Amino acid sequence: MREMVDQEPIPADWTYSTYCRKYLDESLYIPVQYRNAGYKTFGAQDYSASLLNFPNCEGLEKREFQHSYRYHGCTKHMVTVDKSFRPFDLLLGMDRRLKIAHEVAPCLKSHNNMLKYLEKFLNSYKGSSKFSLSWVTKLAHDDTGRLYKGDNDLYNFFVKNRQELDNSFLFFLGDHGPRFGKETKTNFGRNEANNPFLYMTVPKSLRNSEMFKVLKEKEYELITPHDIHATLKDILEEQPFSNFADTTYTSFLPASRGSSLLRQFEPGVVRNCKTLPIPFQYCICQYAKVPLE
Repeated sequence: MREMVDQEPIPADWTYSTYCRKYLDESLYIPVQYRNAGYKTFGAQDYSASLLNFPNCEGLEKREFQHSYRYHGCTKHMVTVDKSFRPFDLLLGMDRRLKIAHEVAPCLKSHNNMLKYLEKFLNSYKGSSKFSLSWVTKLAHDDTGRLYKGDNDLYNFFVKNRQELDNSFLFFLGDHGPRFGKETKTNFGRNEANNPFLYMTVPKSLRNSEMFKVLKEKEYELITPHDIHATLKDILEEQPFSNFADTTYTSFLPASRGSSLLRQFEPGVVRNCKTLPIPFQYCICQYAKVPLE
């Protein structure tokens, strides 16, 4: 659909068979790359299907994380075969006593248990590098009006774990905006569906650095998931060699189509839906519309 903005089509890197019909252990999936580099890893998600298995894909053959709120390494086959391999979120729905013990009796929601487990991980493995990926789904995915219920829990988590987080790169984000509810019936809501929240912090030691200045300059730039992917690769593979001081533009092709947020963007390139690999249906740029003869 890039022809609509006078650009050549970009062939997809993967086909449906590539990402769904075979195991992805050898792919450039970021959590696996961090795990293979020696990081201690943690994953949490309160949904029955994992990011890599949904809706009915193979996912990973081996465990995705060393510590999981749910068994991220499970495949579609494991979920249907053995109860011991079922995701924790599924078990709560199947076992009333388990749900009462973990959520109902202590007046907790799934995000409370996820944050509690993540806190234990952050305060373990002293001296080791750590990587975590957590997706809170149930809190507000289907109803953004429920989002406020997590305000105090998230605030308390960040304050309580400030010391550990002060030595971390933190990406606080959504994967998409509202898709349900009355706001989706408005122009603003429809635009926000493709304009998810992103907040990023860097280690305290870098907050007066040139790198932090470069990051702040991107506050009003168009950012894509490709850029987050490139940034995570930069943190793992490139920046340690310069002690996180290199802010010059670097292409991460062919492994990533994005640009690291810790570096200057490509000189002379205006970032919009014409120049970035954004499918047209997800473009939030506003273009003039004229009737065709």
